[in-house]
Amino acid sequence: MSNLFPCLVIALSACATAHPVPTASPGDDADVLARERAWLDACEHNDADVMADMLADDFVLTLPTGHRTAKADVVTGTRRLQAAGKRFPHLVTSGTVAHRRAGVIVLAGTVAQVDEHGGRHAEVLYTDTWIRDGATWRVLASQMTSTPGAQP
Repeated sequence: MSNLFPCLVIALSACATAHPVPTASPGDDADVLARERAWLDACEHNDADVMADMLADDFVLTLPTGHRTAKADVVTGTRRLQAAGKRFPHLVTSGTVAHRRAGVIVLAGTVAQVDEHGGRHAEVLYTDTWIRDGATWRVLASQMTSTPGAQP
């Protein structure tokens, strides 16, 4: 048993140093907020390539209806809208707050569709979980919830 202990310590040390835990710093908030805006722009312009880059491979979207969808479905749906020449209305966020933990930033706020006259429609609350994937931030999960008092 005494001969096993040094091997165990060395093995555990190697594991700990081989995969350092990514960190999130206050400066990362601006990067994630910029990526969030780029993601909304990709939605508006049906840019499936940008969308694919923004979303983590195991991304999951939860809609206010409770329906869940994965990255592949989101990217495929975006390509279909692009091929049909359809555009999403302009999207704006408000009241966004960033919460940071090791390698994770969670954004929570409100997102609304805005028409060409500035009218807000289809306003929902959102929570987006961004993870550091190498040097890039990607969305791991997004959940939208109806605003209080909204019709389902």
